[in-house]
Amino acid sequence: MRQDNVFVTLVCSIQYHVVRHNADDAFYELQNRREQIQSYVFDVVRASVPKMILDDVFEQKNEIARNVSDELEKVMGNYGYSIEQTLIVDVEPDATVRRVMNEINAA
Repeated sequence: MRQDNVFVTLVCSIQYHVVRHNADDAFYELQNRREQIQSYVFDVVRASVPKMILDDVFEQKNEIARNVSDELEKVMGNYGYSIEQTLIVDVEPDATVRRVMNEINAA
């Protein structure tokens, strides 16, 4: 839930690869890399998005993605991964808000 009491779901896409000279770290130091990356993404999103209003979430998708990417690069770099790109693919307000937004756009 955000500052204006609207629930929103962000769909994120994270592109990453193993750094060749750190392949041992990537293989031996970290289990469940997808779950770890997902946890860090959730942490960054939960720390920033609830402070925003819905319009700002749409307008600042790139800034949110940059924050997620910066945090992932710091943390996952320690485990032999490099973050290539982080995208906020979609911002999905809850169904009630989507319906109202569609009605406004249709008018």
